Amino acid sequence: MAQLSRRWEERQLCRLCTVRAEDDSHLLVHGLGLRCADPSTSARLRAGEVVDPAEYYFRLGFRFEADSDSLRGIEHRLGIGSAVRHPHGVACDVYLVG
Repeated sequence: MAQLSRRWEERQLCRLCTVRAEDDSHLLVHGLGLRCADPSTSARLRAGEVVDPAEYYFRLGFRFEADSDSLRGIEHRLGIGSAVRHPHGVACDVYLVG
């Protein structure tokens, strides 16, 4: 994962990963996220503290590429989601649109 710091309190996140489906086909997932918070909240997140998600903005967008016909339809849809930063990782809810 790469992160671009535009300002002290804003992070742009880029992620590229492969997901294996139940039929052993693969889905390449292109993800782009934006997390914004005031400087004190950003410092607490970096320190690994538990921070109420209402104190920051964390949204995600996804595009997909499939290597099989069984998943080809997802290439014409977008995924959007929101995320929560935990001390040991990120949890996100993603929804397909389109």
